[in-house]
Amino acid sequence: MKVYQVDAFTDAPFLGNPAGVVPDGAGLPEDLMQAIAREMNCSETAFVAGNLHIRYFTPRQEVDLCGHATIASLHLLHELGRLDPDSRVSIQTGAGVIEAGLRAGKPYMVQNPLQVRPCSEDPGPLLGLAPADRDGEAVLAYTGLWHVLVPVRHAEVLHRLEPDLARLARHNRALGAATTHIFALDGAPAGVDVRARDFAPALGVAEDPQTGTASGAMGAWLVSTGRLRGPRLLALQGGDRLGQVAVHVDGGRVEVGGPAVTVLEAELRIHG
Repeated sequence: MKVYQVDAFTDAPFLGNPAGVVPDGAGLPEDLMQAIAREMNCSETAFVAGNLHIRYFTPRQEVDLCGHATIASLHLLHELGRLDPDSRVSIQTGAGVIEAGLRAGKPYMVQNPLQVRPCSEDPGPLLGLAPADRDGEAVLAYTGLWHVLVPVRHAEVLHRLEPDLARLARHNRALGAATTHIFALDGAPAGVDVRARDFAPALGVAEDPQTGTASGAMGAWLVSTGRLRGPRLLALQGGDRLGQVAVHVDGGRVEVGGPAVTVLEAELRIHG
C-alpha cells in the first residue's frame, strides 16, 4: 500500500504542515486507518476513496474535516494524474460535501458558511495571556470544525505563549472545539494580513503548524466583524514550520487554499 507525506501550505519541503495521504484508502477498516495515522504521526492523515470520499485521522482519533490534509490530498491526486491542473470536484467528508479543486495546479477547498457563538470559558489563563495582551474576547467560530478564536494585540505576543496543554485539551473538549487559534493583525510581516498559532491538544496535537479550517473560520470572522475588509486574506501561521494560508471570503463563501509539496513516498507493509 502506497502512503505519502505532503507538506501543505508551502512550496518548499520541510515547511508548512505535513499530512499523511493514502490515495487508495477505499475499503480499509477503521482500526487500520487509525493505526496508520498513528504510525505516520502527522497531525492528520487522509484516506482517499475512489469517489473522493476522504476520511481524516489524527494519531488519536478521527475528525470530520481537515484543511491541510485536504490540500495535501488534492495536490497528490494531481501529481498522480488523477486530477487535472484546473478542475472542480465534490469531496464527501464527515462535515458534509465540500467543493474543492485546483487552479493552475494549486489546490483550494470551500468551507461551510461561518457560524459563531460565545466562548463560555475564557482560555486566556490557559495560554499565559495577560489582560494587556488581549484584543477582545475569545469566540467560537465554525466553517467545518469549531475553533476557539483568541485575538491578541500584537504578533510579538504569539512568541511568548505558554499554553497549559492538559488544561487546554479539557477546555476544548468541554466546548466541542477542535483547536484554540490565537492571532494578531498588528505586527504581521509585510504582505501578510494576520499572524497566528494554533494548539490542538484535545486531538493529540500539541501545536498544529497550519490549520486550514481554523484559518477559514478566522478569516470569515475577521471580515464579518469588520476587522479586515477582505475578500482575500493571507495568514502566516506556525512556530518552527512556517507556512501561509490564503483565505477568500465572499459573502457566505469561505475558500482556503495554498501550495503543497510531496516529500515522501513509501510502501507500507502490513503483516498479519
